[in-house]
Amino acid sequence: MEIPTYRRSVLGFQFSSSGFFRYRNQTYCDLENMNQPKKTSIFLNGLSWPIFHGLASVFLLVALAIQASSLGSYIDTRIIAPIFFNVREYVGQTPSIHPKLKVIALDDSTFSYLGGPRLNYTQLATLLDNIGRRQPKAILIDSLLSDQPTAIPDTLPESLTRLPVYTGSFPSQFPLRFREPTDLSQRAYRAATYLPSDRMLKDLSYNLDLRQSWIPYGNSSGYGGLVRATGHITYNRDGTISPFYQINDDTLLPHLSLYSADSVQLGEEALTINGHAVPLTKRGGLLINHRPPGDFYRRSISLRPILQRAAHGEMETQINPGDIVLVLLAFATGNTDFHEGGPFGEIPGGLIIASMISDVLDGRWINRWETDIALILTFGIAGIVLGINARVRYYWVYLVCTWTIMSVLALLLFCYGQIWIPWLMPLIAFTGTSLIHFAHVRIQDEMKMMLIEKNYYAEKALRLEEMHKKAELESNLALGRAVQKLLLPRALQGTFYGFTYNMQYKPVAGMSGDWLYVWDYSLGERRIFMGDVMGTGPSAAIPVAALIGILKDCEEQKIGVEESFARLNRRLIELFDQHVVCSLSAIVLYRDGRIELFNAGGPGCFVFGGKQAEYLVMRSSPIGLNPQIELARCDVELQNHQTLFTFTDGFVHETKDLKRLVRHLRQEKSDRPPLDQIEGWLHSTLQSPSRPDDQSLICIQRSLKAKNPRVA
Repeated sequence: MEIPTYRRSVLGFQFSSSGFFRYRNQTYCDLENMNQPKKTSIFLNGLSWPIFHGLASVFLLVALAIQASSLGSYIDTRIIAPIFFNVREYVGQTPSIHPKLKVIALDDSTFSYLGGPRLNYTQLATLLDNIGRRQPKAILIDSLLSDQPTAIPDTLPESLTRLPVYTGSFPSQFPLRFREPTDLSQRAYRAATYLPSDRMLKDLSYNLDLRQSWIPYGNSSGYGGLVRATGHITYNRDGTISPFYQINDDTLLPHLSLYSADSVQLGEEALTINGHAVPLTKRGGLLINHRPPGDFYRRSISLRPILQRAAHGEMETQINPGDIVLVLLAFATGNTDFHEGGPFGEIPGGLIIASMISDVLDGRWINRWETDIALILTFGIAGIVLGINARVRYYWVYLVCTWTIMSVLALLLFCYGQIWIPWLMPLIAFTGTSLIHFAHVRIQDEMKMMLIEKNYYAEKALRLEEMHKKAELESNLALGRAVQKLLLPRALQGTFYGFTYNMQYKPVAGMSGDWLYVWDYSLGERRIFMGDVMGTGPSAAIPVAALIGILKDCEEQKIGVEESFARLNRRLIELFDQHVVCSLSAIVLYRDGRIELFNAGGPGCFVFGGKQAEYLVMRSSPIGLNPQIELARCDVELQNHQTLFTFTDGFVHETKDLKRLVRHLRQEKSDRPPLDQIEGWLHSTLQSPSRPDDQSLICIQRSLKAKNPRVA
């Protein structure tokens, strides 16, 4: 039976598209045709698919739950954001700090100068007045100023009351004892200040951070004359800033950094700051375009020399008209509020406000695509498809390529387009669901292999006797091959006085119907026989032993060539009753340089050299066919530049092949070609299709050196 081509191999089993399989060189039918046990594994009867689909669904739901919970925010701030911002910094795409932003910090030098971490009322008023003379656009103080100052003058200079000074505030869900809540009746807290005249907060298509009835606490009443309004300085756990806290339908508490903007508009479709649409998250947050803290440290200005110039009434040199001045009153060692979850590690709260102000001034905002759920579902389903259908060799390639492409795409969009796309959780969903189904398919395949192996051993037990018989037959055939090798000449090349001869013997199977025999009739005569029994394999090799045995008897009795042909023909008919036919050729080399050719059913001989080629047809009949043999004989005189060769019909298939060979030899310019070159000519010119057959070849040339008979 012809076995189909096998395309897939798992644990020693090879499967074909036609449903057959092979295990350890044994061929069986597919699983559907085998006798399976009544109670098979759930992996084989289809019940495993709902189980693993359920596991993949549970994994997908867990990924969705993680993304929707606070753990999702933790992953964004502690894993994804550091990767994004550090890679952007590495490729040099981090936005620079806006030149209009001036950061003044109460650092260790100022702490030593003041003798503590606080400015008294007089120092603060003097500082603000001196800075105000440079006409900054806004002065933002990163402090609640909740302490009650002393030595407050009864009246403040008009120049101080007109300064655009804004301080921080902190909203609380519950009233705080001993603290003064911020008066929210001012214009800066009214929703109408930021809305078009015909719109209300409920008309917005996006969300603001709702803090219903929360109470903001800011500066004490003692600083009321210096402070125009307050803004919250809260940093959300998800790494965002709420541009507004919505206290009620008519009241908003803006972030402190918004006071640095020329315009803030709550449009129906989007929040716009200085004419730039600001992308908000679903919770109403705003992603901060963080800069490395080192950039701010290099740009920050110590408060000490500014205080000294203010105390001496000197003009401030660090501030220019239109600047945004951010005063950090808590920037000394041990007196700084650090926030966790920054992309560059723990970050001082004042630098978060500084980044926000720089974003307000240059309008470069990060747009976070709120497609987490959709991407997780899409990648999870894609992982299921991949795990079920991918082959082992390609699965890991697809997995690595998906991770690489998605990660590189996300980084490029963030670094060069200010776009934040969710990528980690979708890739985790893709990996988890694909691994679950990939493992399921592999386990299912293993279970099938186990069932196949079980049936294999059962089948093997039934075939032990047959295999034993086959082993005995193979042993006998091996013995036959060994015997046939013993019957061949000791060597396939040699010299005889003025001649050099080479022989080739190539069986198509382990045993061959072709045979060669070298007979030294006398010191001056050597006979080379070449035969070809019809057929291939053992059926053709068995008569070869009989023919060589008969020829050995002829050699011992020293009978002539023609009589030897006749005896071989007669004995072949007696032994096999005309059921075995053999073509037979003989080349007789003489000491005096003559060559005598005999042919009984062979293809004939070729003599060529010097662009001359002669085909000696020598028409005759093979031995073993008729009692009266039809033998052809021919004498040849071989010149030094000429080559004589003959071969069995394993090379020849049709008459046109012989004509093609003659034409090729007449065009061939090679003198005294080696045997393998002649074989190459035969293969290239004799191209008629035929079944494989044994091939033998004899080549005779004049010897240029050897004078005595020799077998190599």
